[in-house]
This record gives sequence, C-alpha cells and structure tokens, in this order.
Amino acid sequence: MVHISKDHIQNLLVLEHLARLHQLNESIAQYEQRYHSVFAAFEERVNSASEEDMAAWDDYIEWLALEQQRQEILATLQELRNGEFEFA
Repeated sequence: MVHISKDHIQNLLVLEHLARLHQLNESIAQYEQRYHSVFAAFEERVNSASEEDMAAWDDYIEWLALEQQRQEILATLQELRNGEFEFA
C-alpha cells in the first residue's frame, strides 16, 4: 500500500493550480496587448461604445470568462495554501 501525506497532496494541488493560473495569465496578457488595456477599462469601453463591435464583444465575453476563472483559481489556491481541503 502506498502512503501519501496530506502535505504532498497539497503541494501537488497547488502546483496544478499554479500551472492553470499561468495559462490563464498568458491568455489574459494576449488580450491586454491586443487592446492596450486592462480588463476593467476594456469592459467600460465595450459597454459604453456608441456602435456595437461584434469582434470586441466576442473578445469581451472570452476575456470575462478568463478573468472569472482566474479569480476562482486564486480563491482555490488560497484555500489550498491554508490547508482548507478534505479528501473525498
């Protein structure tokens, strides 16, 4: 029987989430470079535009999803680092 410590599982989960966070940050950086803007400013620009730009709107939806995923990953990382998880 293999014994794996909770600390080892915790470290693996943290590494997995950090890798996903890195991927999200890379994707978000592409939008920031494309629009020379951070998300909040881009969101304001898209929502206040006098004419609809469908390409920008599509990018907004995708960027919003990335930002939401990033926030979820950051919250999960905080819980993992604090040891706030259980084995099923």
